[in-house]
Amino acid sequence: MSDKSTVDDLSATEDENASSESGHGRRYRRRSILWPAKIRVGRHEFQAQLWNVSLGGAKVRLDIPLKEGTEAAVLIPAKGIELAAQVVWHTGDVMGVLFLQSPEKVKEIFEDSAITLGLEATDDRPVKDDA
Repeated sequence: MSDKSTVDDLSATEDENASSESGHGRRYRRRSILWPAKIRVGRHEFQAQLWNVSLGGAKVRLDIPLKEGTEAAVLIPAKGIELAAQVVWHTGDVMGVLFLQSPEKVKEIFEDSAITLGLEATDDRPVKDDA
């Protein structure tokens, strides 16, 4: 996707490198996106970008590194979405977060975007790690 991608640019594609990015096994297929977001830790909010999303978590770019285990809220203001999450890995200004809600609840929170992104029922099966 180009730098001009917006929240409404939902031309989602599978992230080919998802299984090798962090070494963590993934249960759900990820979809590449480029959405503006915010990360809230306590009373502090930080500008961020979502780089990919699944029913289980997301890859986030954030200028301030957060330690593994940090609990935070992922906010997507343009969609009215707020998800409780926990940082499970970070490298430089990129981190992976695990959503603390069930996959069913995450799908419900994403509403119509879940279908557009391909996060509907077919993503409920485990994805084989080929890397």
